[in-house]
Amino acid sequence: MRIGLAQLNSVLGEVDKNLSRAHSLVAEAKSDGVDLVVFPELFLTGYSLADIERSVSLEVDDERIKALAADADSTGMLIGFQEGHGRSHTYNSAAYIEDGHVVHTHRKASAGRRERGDRGRKRWAGVGERS
Repeated sequence: MRIGLAQLNSVLGEVDKNLSRAHSLVAEAKSDGVDLVVFPELFLTGYSLADIERSVSLEVDDERIKALAADADSTGMLIGFQEGHGRSHTYNSAAYIEDGHVVHTHRKASAGRRERGDRGRKRWAGVGERS
């Protein structure tokens, strides 16, 4: 198995720009024979604790994620995003994509102190369930 690590920064709150970069990188990975591309935590929405607007949150069935999955086709992908558009609660999630479809979504189960809201900071995302 050939794994590609997408070591790149995303732009906070610029989902469409980050999606465009993901599409480009997946196309390059496919042409290089990569079997699985792994993107950073919260890549699609950007990573900055408590500084991201809920309005940029996505749902797993968002058409833009589906289009990215379709472009990936047989190349697997793990890509992070803030889940929970239109909800009162958001999650630090990652979608696992295989054969052009999202087959699993993982919600971060162990939040760090800053993510939990320790030290007077507002809690910005919930902890997913453990299975």
